[in-house]
Amino acid sequence: GGVGHVGVQLARALYGAEVTSTAGPANQAFLKAEPLGVDEAVDYKAVSPDEFAKSHAGAFDAILDVVGGAQGEATAGALLKPGGTYCHVFNTATDGETTVKVKAALEAEGKAYVGPTLVSPDGPALAAIAALVDAGKLKPIIASRVALDGVAAALEEVEAGHVRGKIVVEVAKE
Repeated sequence: GGVGHVGVQLARALYGAEVTSTAGPANQAFLKAEPLGVDEAVDYKAVSPDEFAKSHAGAFDAILDVVGGAQGEATAGALLKPGGTYCHVFNTATDGETTVKVKAALEAEGKAYVGPTLVSPDGPALAAIAALVDAGKLKPIIASRVALDGVAAALEEVEAGHVRGKIVVEVAKE
């Protein structure tokens, strides 16, 4: 998706991270291809969250959860190494009560919880991101371009979960 594909590239470019990512079967090749090039692509329709937590117990220094919801939060503690960090991006699956419980549980295990995170304007961060784009280390993926009158259909596509990258809205110049 739009946030995840950037998160993968930032992890690789800034930290040299080995990246494991989850997606449905139709997006496995997308995850493995450049510019993403994840080290391991997991089909979440073939592997349950509990199976994944068992097979990858303690494997991760950090988790960026852009989906949210109970499943990701429930397995975060098992997946993180000691001292690891779980970063949850705020979305419609965010439940405040669960968030408080998950944060407390992770912190009791010596792990960090960041979130739910909202994106806000940050000039220095945007300059650093622009430098990564200029250097070819970050390649935003444009799923499609739509005119202003196509925004409703584009939002429906996003809601359906079928977008790879970002949809650009082009506003005509007068």
